[in-house]
Amino acid sequence: MFCEDLLTCLGAAIVESIDASDHEGASYVQDLNKPPAEHLIGQFDSVIDGGTLEHVFDVRTALKTLMTMVRPGGRLILHSPANNHLGHGFFQYSPELFWRVFCPSNGFEVEHLFVHEDHALSPWYDVTDPVKVHGRVELSADWLGAYMVVQARRVSEVEPFSASPQQSDYALWWDDVAEAQPEETVEGARVPQIPPPQDSAFHHARAKLMLGNQGMLQPIWRLAHRIRRSRTRSFKSQPERFRRRQRV
Repeated sequence: MFCEDLLTCLGAAIVESIDASDHEGASYVQDLNKPPAEHLIGQFDSVIDGGTLEHVFDVRTALKTLMTMVRPGGRLILHSPANNHLGHGFFQYSPELFWRVFCPSNGFEVEHLFVHEDHALSPWYDVTDPVKVHGRVELSADWLGAYMVVQARRVSEVEPFSASPQQSDYALWWDDVAEAQPEETVEGARVPQIPPPQDSAFHHARAKLMLGNQGMLQPIWRLAHRIRRSRTRSFKSQPERFRRRQRV
């Protein structure tokens, strides 16, 4: 049930644990919904979360607490649910979140970000930063759940989240609009003309047909949309976003 023996075999000299309660004998009692106790800040070479983050309501505080417990040069390792884990915890996560959180402005850099399906023989895939592909990194799975593994190194002692992370595709749109698009004045306010998402034509046609036919085409459109997503947002169809790792 616990990983102390495994980590010791892997070379850890000291293994300590943290929990919100002392009922299982944790080394420290720390609610991740709250800022870390002073004696935990910058004290660990490695902080490993094997499946806690999704069960903590205040994700921002929990991430900041985990990040500030790592000493400079140390590493934070997370194993968190992605697709198809409805009801498992409070949240499921996207690669976008971890790429934007573990960045130099927050004192970290991503060394590895993997995704794998929820079975023992699943291959692991390196996940590309959405910034590098200039678009979202999305994955659709029919029934198997997916998990992400993140390894991030602390590169400086800056305070995390002095500015809130922004989703990269929106940030790129805003930058492009500011540089290339004119602005309109609406009741004294300057409003940038933001281009629509790439899929807007598909969804506009879908909505028009569904409304025009009083919803009779909903089952057909749902099936078509599911087939479209499964073909265009799979591991196999997105090699620039998901690079399969070779087994060692």
